Amino acid sequence: MPITGFGIPVSGVLAQSTRLAVSADNTVNVQSTGVPYGQPQFPPSSGQSAPAGAYQPRQPAQVSRAGGGVDALTALVRPASYPVYLPGAPDADAEGIASRPNVDLGGEIVNQRDAARNLAANVRVLQAQDELLTQLLDIKS
Repeated sequence: MPITGFGIPVSGVLAQSTRLAVSADNTVNVQSTGVPYGQPQFPPSSGQSAPAGAYQPRQPAQVSRAGGGVDALTALVRPASYPVYLPGAPDADAEGIASRPNVDLGGEIVNQRDAARNLAANVRVLQAQDELLTQLLDIKS
């Protein structure tokens, strides 16, 4: 008989790892060059991409699996950037307007803390299941 109970917390660990990675990527790139405001933004599946050097922030979403567990999917943030007045910026236009990624640092901090707590909870579930399995095997032997 296969042991299937480990799949659910493992999927949780993987989903939270994805959430943390996406949030960290957004946080690190908060001051990067954004997609020029008003220009088209392409999803990765379209085969087209943002202009070279432009960062498109993403947001994670958790989706329940049919048999239990979760998956973390990512979607591009819309709009990908917002205009800021930065006349000295190398990517600023003639009026001094540059584009910066549409990243909410406060929201990213909340996402990172939530994902870290959920990650720790899923690891504790895995540890508890491991201990129970070890005890079961000790009883059976």
